[in-house]
Amino acid sequence: MTRQKEKPDFTDIGINPFEGNLVIRVNKKSNEVTNKFGNPDKIESLYESVKFTKVFDQAGVKELLTILSAKAKEMYLHIIYSLEPSCDIIWIHKDRYMKSYGIKSINTFKEAVKGLSENGFIYPHVSIKDSYWINPHYFFKGNRFNKYPNKLNK
Repeated sequence: MTRQKEKPDFTDIGINPFEGNLVIRVNKKSNEVTNKFGNPDKIESLYESVKFTKVFDQAGVKELLTILSAKAKEMYLHIIYSLEPSCDIIWIHKDRYMKSYGIKSINTFKEAVKGLSENGFIYPHVSIKDSYWINPHYFFKGNRFNKYPNKLNK
């Protein structure tokens, strides 16, 4: 078996087979802004109406993921899908999590948390049991602009 040494050319390759039944639900958002003449203008924009979590592609993050254990990666995905919009902390119902993923040992749960904590994905909350701060550098559900307005680099 020979491996391809160069990235293939993806121009004119056809239609994605998953596109056939794809429906993107959108909502309209209207904002009023002042134009350069001082008059109000209405700007409409579309946004997807399905909930989603953003995973940010920053240098080094993919490499961090490759060193995580399988259980830590599983917990990372669980957290991504369990986040509440604009919330940077998550409570993990330990028993429910363990049952859902077929985990029998509490040590397996603890090792998954430890792996994510040691690599900066989550940080245990000091006073709320089984609650963890998520690292918004790596992932976030919602709009980081609204959550952290004083962190914008304009």
